[in-house]
Amino acid sequence: MTIFEKLANSLAAKKQTAASDFQGLVVELAQGKEPKPERVEDVLARSGKSLDDLRVAVEKKQHRHALRARIEAVPKHQKEMAQLERQIAVEDEKFNQARDAHVEVTLPLRQRHETLSEAIKAGEQARQQLIDSADDADLQAEIWEQQERINHLTRYGNQLREQVRQLHQGREKLAQAERTLDRKLAKQIREEGEQLVAAGGTAEQELAGVTKDIEAAQTRMNELRERLLVS
Repeated sequence: MTIFEKLANSLAAKKQTAASDFQGLVVELAQGKEPKPERVEDVLARSGKSLDDLRVAVEKKQHRHALRARIEAVPKHQKEMAQLERQIAVEDEKFNQARDAHVEVTLPLRQRHETLSEAIKAGEQARQQLIDSADDADLQAEIWEQQERINHLTRYGNQLREQVRQLHQGREKLAQAERTLDRKLAKQIREEGEQLVAAGGTAEQELAGVTKDIEAAQTRMNELRERLLVS
């Protein structure tokens, strides 16, 4: 073997050793270990690598470790998924049985409910037909009058409700004025509130009376309708 062959073999061995040391350093850093700076400098110098080369290699190694960890976790995940699927199947079967039992119990109840609903509807229609076909003109006229009275009171009640709304809004503004520190703004809010309160007037008391009158008229009209059923 010539001297040059010996030198070539020696350089190749050193290069291989340096590459192996570099890979060992990469593994250590990827595992979170902290080698001595002097050793890092020596390995980088012998391997012809830079600190950026080392960083890239470590990040790649860590990424590959993470990928392998995900792969290795697949059998465990698959086993747990199979257990969950069995549990879900059991609960689904319980639900299906409960649903079938629910339908079995409630179906005749719903059918009976529908029958009763139709019977009630037919009864109401019969009631109205009896009322409409009654020959007592005086009762019919009084029912009409009571209905007109209810309509009139209802319209008036709606007007009173608007006044009550303004009354409440006015009271809220008066309370807001008391809380307002700016005197000019407080005065403006107070004046608006007083106007609304004045517009509301005695609407609350009137509305209570109108409501009672509507209830009384409705009661009277129902009594008259009952009398028409037997006339």
